[in-house]
Amino acid sequence: MNFRVDLDQDRFEKLSKLAERRGVVTAELACQVVRSYIDKRGPRREALQAYDYQLTERQRDVLWTLHDFQAMTFRQIDRAFSSSPESEGTYTSKCLVSLVELDLAERHHLDFQPYGYDRTIFTLTPQTVYVLEVARRGPRGVRVVRRPYPPQLLTPRQLSHHLMTVDVGVAFKSPKNRALGELVEWSMQSEYRFPYMGSLRRIIPDAHGLWDSGDEFIHSFIVEVVRSRQEAHLVRRIRNYNYWQQAKAFEKDEGTRTVPPILFITTSHLHQEVFRSIVFGTLAAHVGVAEAARNLVFGLAVLDDLVEMGPCAPVWSLPLQSEDGLEFGEVCVRLSKMVS
Repeated sequence: MNFRVDLDQDRFEKLSKLAERRGVVTAELACQVVRSYIDKRGPRREALQAYDYQLTERQRDVLWTLHDFQAMTFRQIDRAFSSSPESEGTYTSKCLVSLVELDLAERHHLDFQPYGYDRTIFTLTPQTVYVLEVARRGPRGVRVVRRPYPPQLLTPRQLSHHLMTVDVGVAFKSPKNRALGELVEWSMQSEYRFPYMGSLRRIIPDAHGLWDSGDEFIHSFIVEVVRSRQEAHLVRRIRNYNYWQQAKAFEKDEGTRTVPPILFITTSHLHQEVFRSIVFGTLAAHVGVAEAARNLVFGLAVLDDLVEMGPCAPVWSLPLQSEDGLEFGEVCVRLSKMVS
């Protein structure tokens, strides 16, 4: 968007002196002034007013959920807030319609050709990200506002993987699990770096979560979603997690002595291949399986079981320990026993 601003000589001189004191060029300061003026009277201001005076508590919760998950289907949003099948659908539909009409949420109808399928996705609008950041940090703390979602996310390959990752987060967030704990944080933008062989490596997991079990402990965990047969890539990724553990880089990343569990989620027909890859990846890091099992916890579950029964049900297996039918709490307790 282009603007033309006319200034008389006196105001231009004042603007130039102010820019000189701030250490910026006059044109840049002028852009900042115009941007600030638009923000105070434009869409951001309207979004702030709508958030403060027009939204219900449920609508605000939906916005925060979209903020954490970036892009969701109607079904995923509904599952995140409906405690039973009888309560699904109607209220969530009205809630999303209101948010779209207020220009706080955006509906994308994606027709993927020649893949032959389409998706309807909900995301936040840019001004809503600004509003939520103001609510979290205050207006003076907001200098840069991130995009609601990366543009490449709305492509056939990335969107399918993203929505599978969201299914995992929704399974943890579902109200039917509230008696067992609460998902207090879900981040899809985590990055872990570790030095190895003189170079700086990094791992970008699909998601990172914090689970409050209600017993004075908050459990940190990492989520990796596997949906294709790329065994070499998966073995390399698991090997790198072992290197990350060996380099003690997690002590800086997590602020704890222990590596959080790395939870692999896959489909039923890939379960055995992922199981083998976890063992092969550990051996590729030149670490014995028994030794790695004392420091790393690789959990494995099938997505359909996770969605149907919940992440706290006995759906987890530990490939390095050859144990099946564990609950999520047992996985976390097993980690604490291994490092003690």
